[in-house]
Amino acid sequence: MTTMPKFTPINRQGRLSALAADRIAQMIADEVLPVGSKLPSERRLAESLGVSRTVIREATRLLEARGLVESETGQGATVRGFTSRPFSESIRMLLESSTDEVTFEDVQAIRMALEITAAGLAAANATPEDRVAMTEALNRMVNAGTVREQIQADCDFHVAIAAASQNRLFVLFLQALTDVLTRIWQDYWASHTALGPADYLAIDSAQSESNIYHRQILDNILAGDAEGARRKMQLMLGHWDGMYAEVVAEAGELSGNTFADSAS
Repeated sequence: MTTMPKFTPINRQGRLSALAADRIAQMIADEVLPVGSKLPSERRLAESLGVSRTVIREATRLLEARGLVESETGQGATVRGFTSRPFSESIRMLLESSTDEVTFEDVQAIRMALEITAAGLAAANATPEDRVAMTEALNRMVNAGTVREQIQADCDFHVAIAAASQNRLFVLFLQALTDVLTRIWQDYWASHTALGPADYLAIDSAQSESNIYHRQILDNILAGDAEGARRKMQLMLGHWDGMYAEVVAEAGELSGNTFADSAS
């Protein structure tokens, strides 16, 4: 039998279900309720927080809507922890909005700020587990059998660098950006590979060049060279500026959104 985490009864002011959800969310953030664990039963939560089971049921729905837990019928709720989903959905909505002027340059500026700093921190702070994760992601990227696999491994590599920085916010924000950019890249390459052999050659060339940049970034991180890691990351992101702009512009021909139009 698992030990029941210590809950503090909530103050009965405001909407009880929201207060209960906030209390549980804080315990998830503090890792009192770790990712992958089951939430205590409705009865035990209700008793611990001093509220009804109906309140706990509604609080669980609020937590699920926020992506913090996942419920299965008859299986209870499993803690998912804090993910990038709220960030990526907000970014996606801004990019698709016809009123908010979010440009390609805005997104690239954020990437530059995040990834260059994260690369330097990763060189200084990476654990043995981080080193394995980064190396494994790069190997998957280099040996990918499909464009989709290559794109996913590429994103995993960059997120692994963010994780190696030991700053959770880097991971959340970068994952949110890559969630959005991954969809754009996949649509772009899918349309180009349908055109003919010349497009396959272009993809092979782009992937080979990309692999060189990513290998240099990893080598500097593994060597503990923070300045070198930052410099290589900056060079890689700068090199891809033109291709990103082309990708987003082509995606915008279908959607016509402000973000895509600004990149053309």
